Amino acid sequence: MTDKMEDKLLRYVDGRLTPAEHAEVDAWLAADPALAQRVRADLADIVALRGATAHVLEEEIPQHLIAAARVRPPAKRRFPVAIAASAAMLAIGVGLGFTLAREFAVPPVPAAATNTADTIMADIPPPAVAAHRLYVAEVRHPVEVPASEEEHLVNWLSRRLGTKLIVPRLDTYGFTLVGGRLLPGPGGSGPAAQFMYETRDGKRLTLYVCSEIEARQTAFRFQETNGVSMFYWQEGKYGYALLSETTRDTLLPVAKRVYATLIEDRKD
Repeated sequence: MTDKMEDKLLRYVDGRLTPAEHAEVDAWLAADPALAQRVRADLADIVALRGATAHVLEEEIPQHLIAAARVRPPAKRRFPVAIAASAAMLAIGVGLGFTLAREFAVPPVPAAATNTADTIMADIPPPAVAAHRLYVAEVRHPVEVPASEEEHLVNWLSRRLGTKLIVPRLDTYGFTLVGGRLLPGPGGSGPAAQFMYETRDGKRLTLYVCSEIEARQTAFRFQETNGVSMFYWQEGKYGYALLSETTRDTLLPVAKRVYATLIEDRKD
């Protein structure tokens, strides 16, 4: 494999390819089962890593580090070479920090959203997006339990999440249920569920549900990450995210339908 191909595979896993490049890599994977298995393993690692570390991104910077950053250096230095070396190391560290931030950071929430609810809500997108990207690419095994066993699927996931789950009907929008699976929740907070839907032409949509988060109610939030549009919200101690490779305007009515279905179910 050439360095160029390896670079594209890394950017594919990170979600940093253009649509044309993404299609090119999809063709490689379809033609090479061993390579496809390797990429699936890499994506699975990302799902687990982001799910386990998302909370770290929300931790406050230790005060002693903030204080150290404010200390002014002496006006004169005897060792200009040491100064130059320190500056070089600082530049490398800052550059590495920005690189890691771009790769793993949760996209910023609106400026007004600074309370605890927003911190909790920010934990939902990374694992939801990572799981979506991982499993919508699957051809033979996109779900753990198929729609033909829907009753078993819903009962199993409801038992694991500790609540009665409902699978919204989205046939009006052209999406039929494919099935679902159990996933780790944000930051290891508890289990999560993913339900997958598909149109006749193969377009997929996933509904991510996570549990054991602080009980609050929040309005819809929208986020677009590398071509994946997502509406997410929180109701009580459960978080929800609806994702698809489509536009905001196309996904919005579907998200409203899902939200309305789940809220009505809570009232029963």
